Amino acid sequence: MLLVFNFFQSIGYYGFASWIPTLLAAKGVTFTHSLLYSFLIAFASPLGPLLAMTFADRIERKWLVSGSALAIALVGTVFSWQSQPVMLVTLGLLLSLASTCMTFSYRGLSGGTVPDAFRALKRWIGLFGEPYQRHVVEALPLPGAE
Repeated sequence: MLLVFNFFQSIGYYGFASWIPTLLAAKGVTFTHSLLYSFLIAFASPLGPLLAMTFADRIERKWLVSGSALAIALVGTVFSWQSQPVMLVTLGLLLSLASTCMTFSYRGLSGGTVPDAFRALKRWIGLFGEPYQRHVVEALPLPGAE
């Protein structure tokens, strides 16, 4: 089950960053602004762990994973409906922060529950799948990607 979770989590985490310019272009945002918004959203990735350090040890990892997944679902849905630049960047930042929180929480949670052979396999699948994730995400029938 964690292998499947890792596969889809990698697509969501890395695919979102690759998919943002395509979504924004589909919404009529110019290429230059699309890259600017993507840069601002990507800037939050290193800030996520710094913010999460303030509460990560006080909350069980399973609740961090569950809460982050719920936040990703809610914020991601609202993000796909937006066309205002401020809302796109704000929701993109929140989505990036929630994704980062889920990633470090889940990796810490799965470390002791999965045998080394399976962890090596899921890492290999992650490395193999990364070059193709953008194409998989772009091929999905997602709102706003017409």
